[in-house]
Amino acid sequence: MKTFCLPVLLVMFSIPVKSFSQDTINWRPGYKLSWKDFKAKPDMQSSYAAITDCTVTYSFGYSNNLLNYQVFSFFNKNKSWSKSTNDTALLLHEQGHFDINEIFTRKLKKAFNAYKLNEATVSEDLRAIFNKIWQEKIAFDMLYDQETDHSKNKTQQAGWNKKIADELSRLSAFE
Repeated sequence: MKTFCLPVLLVMFSIPVKSFSQDTINWRPGYKLSWKDFKAKPDMQSSYAAITDCTVTYSFGYSNNLLNYQVFSFFNKNKSWSKSTNDTALLLHEQGHFDINEIFTRKLKKAFNAYKLNEATVSEDLRAIFNKIWQEKIAFDMLYDQETDHSKNKTQQAGWNKKIADELSRLSAFE
């Protein structure tokens, strides 16, 4: 079986896919971030109240014309920070970013499931699929921040909380 490891990270540096540590939290149902998970030193010059750093990695292999892959969604504790540790509305907003990361992880799994294996171009093909979905994720995150005003617009935040939960549910087959 041919195996390839292609970690793809938001900050564009490499770590082995299997090297999850105490510095990361794998997305899982029911897990809610706490301010204790935000370990980085806050950037007091930033206009943002908090930063949530989430990552998606994938690895793949193939054998007998079948693609095998793993896709992971996780939160980077040492790259995430907050200026406040008592703003529950902001924490819920940051959880939304983590959940959005999982939505697009599931979309990536769905796209990989639909992929027809071409051994000659599999690496490039999967990278192109990832890049397309990652660009969609970036746009979705930006719209989320814009419409919720980074958690300050309570009505919009409530709508987005439902939209995120509904999308996670819709894609539950790819959890």
